[in-house]
Amino acid sequence: MKYINNNRIKWPVVVFALALIVTSSCNTEDVSSGSPVAVPGASHLGAARLTYEHTVELQAGETVSIEVTLETRKDGPGKFGGRLYRVAREYSEETIPMPGGLEVRLKPSEFTARPNRTYHASIIIETTPELAPGEYILRFEHELEGAFRGSGWITVAVK
Repeated sequence: MKYINNNRIKWPVVVFALALIVTSSCNTEDVSSGSPVAVPGASHLGAARLTYEHTVELQAGETVSIEVTLETRKDGPGKFGGRLYRVAREYSEETIPMPGGLEVRLKPSEFTARPNRTYHASIIIETTPELAPGEYILRFEHELEGAFRGSGWITVAVK
């Protein structure tokens, strides 16, 4: 502390040294899955991204399509795919049965994505007139091989 107060060691040097120690000890690869791990402070500007609507309203007996857009940017090539299933509430991973009269699928279910391209898929939600009104929560797990693995939730409001 005496040296810092006497300005023998400048603050920028201390900050740089601490930053170097922290970043050199970060693991950017999840060994168990082979997927990259997000590193705090690292730029994700060139990373692939996935966008889709998280809420949809429809009447029983209707079919709705949610557009899923994948921008690969610098990531790829790799296989993209997803899985949809019902859960009791948002942030839950516990699967519960899909009610009779509600069918959900990703179309296409998987494809090969190449770098610097934009791809479109659809989440198709089909209902029958017999489906009870209410909110149904879906979990959407998705992965672009070698780039990201994630999940999100979609609320299906049946009127």
